[in-house]
Amino acid sequence: MRRSHRRPARSSVAALTLGLGACSPSGSDADFPGPTGDPDDIDTNDSADPPDSGDSAEPGDPWIRVGTYIACAGRADVPMQCWGGFRGDTTNPAWIDSAPRVAAASAAALNGRTFHVVDISGQRHSWPPSSDSGSLGLPTTSLRGVDAYLHELCVVGMDHAFACAGHLFRGSGLEDVQAGSIHLNANGGCLVDVDGIARCVGPGLTSLDGLPVRSLDLVGAGGCLVSPSGVPSCTPGLAVPPAHAFSRLAVADAGGCGITTTDGRVVCWGVGELETEAPSSLGWVDADIGLGVACAIDADASIACWGDSVGRIVERAPPSLGP
Repeated sequence: MRRSHRRPARSSVAALTLGLGACSPSGSDADFPGPTGDPDDIDTNDSADPPDSGDSAEPGDPWIRVGTYIACAGRADVPMQCWGGFRGDTTNPAWIDSAPRVAAASAAALNGRTFHVVDISGQRHSWPPSSDSGSLGLPTTSLRGVDAYLHELCVVGMDHAFACAGHLFRGSGLEDVQAGSIHLNANGGCLVDVDGIARCVGPGLTSLDGLPVRSLDLVGAGGCLVSPSGVPSCTPGLAVPPAHAFSRLAVADAGGCGITTTDGRVVCWGVGELETEAPSSLGWVDADIGLGVACAIDADASIACWGDSVGRIVERAPPSLGP
C-alpha cells in the first residue's frame, strides 16, 4: 500500500460547494501506449464539477481526475498538471509531460487514451493532438463542458446547446434540451438541463431520469447522482453509498468515494483498502477514483493520493497545484 497524503490537516470546512459534475471513462481512436505498447483501456472518469451546472468552473474551483496510469488536476487560475506513468518508469513519461499546461482549465474528460479540457475562455484542447475531434464537426470554441466515452465525444456550448460526434441522443426526444452538462457511460448518457434535472437515455439509467441533480457520475453501465440536499441515488447493481449527505461522488462498479457536505470529509465504500487509507483530514472539495487508486483535492488545491495503483499515480502526486 502506498500513500501520498501531501496535505496539511485542515480543520476548516471548505468554502466551495461543488455543483453538478460527472466522472465517466473517455476514449477515442487515438491511443496512448500501455505498459507493453497496448492501449490503456481501463478507467473510470470524466469531467469537472463546478458550482452551477457541472461543466464550467468558477475561478479557483479545483478539480481532479484519475485514470489508470495518469491523473490530472486543475484550478481556474493556475495551469493544469498531470502525473503518473507505468510501474517501471523512473520519470514522468513524455506522453504525460506533453499534456497541455492550460491555465484556467474548467472541464475535463480523461482516461488512459484521451484527454479533453475546456478552458475558462471556452476553448477545447484535446491531447494528444491526434485525438482532436474537430474533423467530426464538433465545435472547439464557445464551450462550457465536454465528456467522452470510448468513441463518443460530446460537448456543451455556452448557449447550452449540445452536440455529439456519434448517435447517442439522436431520436431520443432530447435533442433540443438546454444542457448545463453532459455525462456518458458504456450504454448511454445523461444531460443535466439548465433546471438541474437529469435527462437520461440508455439501458440502466432510467432510475436516474427526471431526478434533480447536484452531482452526477456515470460508470460502466450505471451511475449515481446526488440530490440538491446531498442524498445519493444509484442505479441497480452499484454499491450503495453510506448514509451521508454528499456534495460529490466518484463511483466505480464495486463502490466509490464521496465528499461529505458537512465537513468536506472523504468517505469511500466497497473499494477495499481505499476505504481505510482515505485521508482523515477535512476540507476536500473533489475526489476521483481509478484502478486501485483514489485522489482528492481541497479548496487550496492541495492534493492527496492513496492506494496501490498499477502505475505511478500515488508516488508522483504533487503536493499542490501551486498558488
